[in-house]
Amino acid sequence: MKQPLRSVIAFLVSPLIPIFGISMSLAGSDDMLEILPFVAFFAYMLTVFIALPLYGVMRYKKWLTWGHFALFGALLGMGAGVAFWAIAHRNNALIASTIFSPPSKP
Repeated sequence: MKQPLRSVIAFLVSPLIPIFGISMSLAGSDDMLEILPFVAFFAYMLTVFIALPLYGVMRYKKWLTWGHFALFGALLGMGAGVAFWAIAHRNNALIASTIFSPPSKP
């Protein structure tokens, strides 16, 4: 199989695992089909706007070994984790500051 066809197949198939995993964790096995299209939309949008440009850069630089893909995949995963943690921490900090702040003086 030629390289471009393998790449297209990989970009079409690879988001399926997170789609099913996230759908199962958010809705459970009973209601998974209701949330599946929503999760699939965002998974494929992330693939188009983040993974494809990164793959283009990697092809341009000739970084096509499995180690490069593992490194960049891990960096993207850690970046997403840090972003979600920062969002959650910011919201908790805002809630905590409004609950535990002293009353304002009139």
